[in-house]
Amino acid sequence: MIKFNLLFLLLFYSVFVSANSDENLHFLKSMLPKVCHFSGEFIQTKQIKTLPIPLVSNGVFVYSCELGLIWQTQKPIIESLVFTNEELHFLVPEKRSIENLDGVQHNFLANLLLGLMAGNTDFIENEFEILRIENEQNTLTLSPKNNMVKRAILTVVLNKKTEINELEISITDKNKQTTKIVSTEKQQFVSNDDFSKNCHSISTKSCELLLNPVRISASGKN
Repeated sequence: MIKFNLLFLLLFYSVFVSANSDENLHFLKSMLPKVCHFSGEFIQTKQIKTLPIPLVSNGVFVYSCELGLIWQTQKPIIESLVFTNEELHFLVPEKRSIENLDGVQHNFLANLLLGLMAGNTDFIENEFEILRIENEQNTLTLSPKNNMVKRAILTVVLNKKTEINELEISITDKNKQTTKIVSTEKQQFVSNDDFSKNCHSISTKSCELLLNPVRISASGKN
């Protein structure tokens, strides 16, 4: 009888976890973009333990499901991050040479932003444990599964404000310092031509890298 009860409890728990996981995945899908080409604005806040006030920056972004993402900071400095679907990523400063971006943290941020903007729930499900926060209707917590990522990142919290098409991403690192990114979708593009015009208006150098990603040599030349 005890074995039967234990088997029943394990079966019930398995069904409950599966149903709960499906519900969280469905909720995640409802939070993510559903178009291929769009642009918007962001505000990024980083709270560092040694500083009395957080570091704040803001800028614009443009995304293509076929190519990738340009994430351009405009204040306090002007520079762009280019995250491509070819898994080549770049830093494009305003007045310095373009740099390749490698390493766990850059790859993590690139994969996270590209996965979220693409609405790629398979990627999110494979890389994270998805948990719903109790009493928080529009919030999900993502915990990394990869041991290497766990050494750098503790959690990612998503909060969606549907009425203004705003997604808040809070990333807490191993030092318990939090970077908060609030992105707001402003414009959608039906054609590749419209997307390309908007892309070039943000940054010609960044757009060229997005359209044709090529690893940069140490001399700054392809």
